[in-house]
Amino acid sequence: MNTPSAFPLFSPPSSLTVPPPVIPLITPPSPLPIASPTPLPTTAPNVKPEDIDLQLARNAHRGTSHVPDERAVQEQAEYVRHMNAVWTTLSKLAKTEDQKTLLLAEFERYRQGYITRYNAWLSARSRTMSVLIAGRSGVPAASNEKKNRVANDRLNELLEWDKKVQQAIADKIEPSEARAISSDNPDAPELLQKKIAEAECLQTAMKAANTIVRKKSLANAGKIEQLQSLGLSETIARKILEPDCIGRVGFPDYALQNNLANIKRMQARLAQITAMRSDTTSETPFDGGTVVDNVEDNRLQIIFDEKPDVAMRDKLKSRGFRWAPSHGAWQRQRGRNAQWAVEHILGVKMTGAKG
Repeated sequence: MNTPSAFPLFSPPSSLTVPPPVIPLITPPSPLPIASPTPLPTTAPNVKPEDIDLQLARNAHRGTSHVPDERAVQEQAEYVRHMNAVWTTLSKLAKTEDQKTLLLAEFERYRQGYITRYNAWLSARSRTMSVLIAGRSGVPAASNEKKNRVANDRLNELLEWDKKVQQAIADKIEPSEARAISSDNPDAPELLQKKIAEAECLQTAMKAANTIVRKKSLANAGKIEQLQSLGLSETIARKILEPDCIGRVGFPDYALQNNLANIKRMQARLAQITAMRSDTTSETPFDGGTVVDNVEDNRLQIIFDEKPDVAMRDKLKSRGFRWAPSHGAWQRQRGRNAQWAVEHILGVKMTGAKG
């Protein structure tokens, strides 16, 4: 089954392109050797069609396609296309020599992990059958349904792993707002709103794409044209028109469900941060000190009248508190968990703290 890559579906925003630094021209007193920056390969390194076993790919389509040999070659070609697309996206982030070295090492690990999981999916798919190929009498319904679920599980594992690892590599090369947005960030609400808008746009595009690919009155050429108008590449448009092992086309249900769940999570996070910023700093006294819910610094602080003993310090550390000499306090980031930790350790009821 050819399933559209989870990353990237759309062209990366131009904001990811960082112009090279302007270097002033300086004439040295004597000629000095100047090292030229090492260019990265233009295509994904060490990637070749043979990474995907041809016989395994053929077997994966033998029970579901009239042309398993052609589909096997397509699987190899799709693997190479996907790897080159990922490499193109990630290589744009690597500007320095250290970043390029890191990318080469991380991409090789990614390539090997992808091959392992891709072959696991093909292996599971090879045990599935289609009634269009084997005939209804030749396909035990219950057994085949179970095998289809296993194949779909392997595919979901591949897609989830793929998305997670690509993001991890990008964050290692060039940490950015794509990572979890901390409530410490003064621009957190705006960044979250931007990510929510992007996810909502993706949700709308996937729904629209599914409506297009399921139009029986429209030929594939027309469908591809309409899909491209949504922002999908021609390759992705063609891929989502290809039915999976049980005849489904378009973006799978789990892709829309996962994206919708992510939208709701970010919306809840935005509401939480907005509520936190409407709080005011408050103090809660306890026997031996004061707890300060410091809204301005986004920290829950414990100020002891005297230095706490070793046992108390160990409790504080185990609950995420760290000593801050500049404040003379044990503190951690504000939030419900921090509040509960204080109440558990000190046996006090916080007043005014929301987090």
